Amino acid sequence: MLMLGWTWGLLFAPQDAVQGNSYRIIFLHVPSVIFAELIYFFMAVCALMHLVWRVKLAAYLIKSAAPIGAMITFIGLLSGSIWGIPTWGTWWQWDARITSTLILFIMYLGILTLHGSFNYKMWRKYYSGASGLMGLKIKAKNKASVIKFVNSLKLFGYGYSWGGFESLALHQGKSERGNRKFLNLDKDERLVRLHIGLEDPKDLIDDLRKSLKFVK
Repeated sequence: MLMLGWTWGLLFAPQDAVQGNSYRIIFLHVPSVIFAELIYFFMAVCALMHLVWRVKLAAYLIKSAAPIGAMITFIGLLSGSIWGIPTWGTWWQWDARITSTLILFIMYLGILTLHGSFNYKMWRKYYSGASGLMGLKIKAKNKASVIKFVNSLKLFGYGYSWGGFESLALHQGKSERGNRKFLNLDKDERLVRLHIGLEDPKDLIDDLRKSLKFVK
């Protein structure tokens, strides 16, 4: 539709009574700027969907829309400059509309540069998720059953050293907890510390569910 409008406006629209044929470029300039702003608004909505709801498709849509938006914004800037020479007697003025369109073009270039950078490619290759640390307060009269629960976990290593990417589990007795008041437990309560790594969440949940049957 955009190409059809450009072709019809440049080749078949009648001459303007005042500006002559020079006004034809308005059919190229105005739609280009409108589409440039619409594409950026579309990318902003996709970015919100990706950040809030983690929609992976939205990230790919942003990457695909950025070069199109940059190209159309450049066409809008170029056509506006060409139109400005016979109309205003200058190819550039630092007014709000032209300057904001230039800033929009720079923002498009920034997005393209980010997606094409070496560091971003490395991040996409190796960063597939985030790890986290949590503690479980388990009610169990038998301490040995809690230890058996920890030892029966298949995907969780033993928590000797924390901070890596693998999932770990550790039963913390009184000696490890110290005298911190917020960790005071009742007689039938046990503390298990978990480090959730980058394994598949469903597999980790399934592993925990199978091992919890040993807690008594």
